[in-house]
Amino acid sequence: MVRKLCPIAVAAALAAGAVSCRRTDVRSVLLDVPHMRNAACVELVTSRLRNVPGVKAETIRVDERRRRITVAYDSLFLSRKNIEFEIAEAGFEVNGVPADPGALAALPPECAP
Repeated sequence: MVRKLCPIAVAAALAAGAVSCRRTDVRSVLLDVPHMRNAACVELVTSRLRNVPGVKAETIRVDERRRRITVAYDSLFLSRKNIEFEIAEAGFEVNGVPADPGALAALPPECAP
């Protein structure tokens, strides 16, 4: 009797799990970008973020005075660190992650630290 019920229990558990699978997991991150000091820098960083799969572009909020960006992203596609590395690869330090040296050297003069 127990052996007959076991496959039924397994099938029921799998069916219940299939219904509750998550398709998205939207989270928010605060990014400190200390060298984002003007509109040109803001545009460079935000345009880079808009092109990252998983970033909710419509949620990008910039506080230029504090040099911070808040953005929502789907953590099933990328992590907070992926977002930080994207900004670092654009030439900006972010949350303690240093800017990529080559990208930093290629920044326009108004954005160079």
